[in-house]
Amino acid sequence: MRLTKCPERIVGEIWLAGPNVADGYYNDVLRTAEAFGATMTGPDAEPGAWLRTGDLGYMVAGRLFITGRLKEMMIVNGRNLYPHDIEDVLRRALPQIRDAAVFAVPEETGAERIVAILELASNHRRMILQPGPDAQKALDDLMRAARTACAQDCELPLDHVRIALPGAVVKTTSGKTRYGELRSWFRSLAVETRRSGMSVETDRFRAAEADA
Repeated sequence: MRLTKCPERIVGEIWLAGPNVADGYYNDVLRTAEAFGATMTGPDAEPGAWLRTGDLGYMVAGRLFITGRLKEMMIVNGRNLYPHDIEDVLRRALPQIRDAAVFAVPEETGAERIVAILELASNHRRMILQPGPDAQKALDDLMRAARTACAQDCELPLDHVRIALPGAVVKTTSGKTRYGELRSWFRSLAVETRRSGMSVETDRFRAAEADA
């Protein structure tokens, strides 16, 4: 793969080269060529093979700023959107939640659905644990508020809002959201649930909370 070096303040994939970079994957020629064999083209090209990290970032005055992961970036109506930017909007706008995860899920038709998982704050768990007319209204209001915040601040339509108990937004040991696992889990839900505008998670994450 040959790609052009980005100018300052332009987001691109971060590539690495140097004596501290490994030679490749053990006994995996294809993955090694894909990840470790990238080269540059264009007037600012630097020679040699480069490691594609999969991270996104930009340079300013010799300093590197990381913006996210290439595979988690969402392209909506020609715009590049990063999950953590949308999640920050949701956390600021919704005092009922303690965390959020936003990701795109490919559908069988080839289109993508934008999903937001909203993890309730501990003092708002009653919205799920104590069902009733008042709780259902609170859930509906939260879903509408999430959609409004994303539409106004990000111009992003949320296709599905999933409201869940604490522990729903699973993390790595270093605190990064495990988007791949969340995406796989969402795709395992019933078709009618995935195609609806909102759903509520209950039993699956009660155990996760109890084990925390």
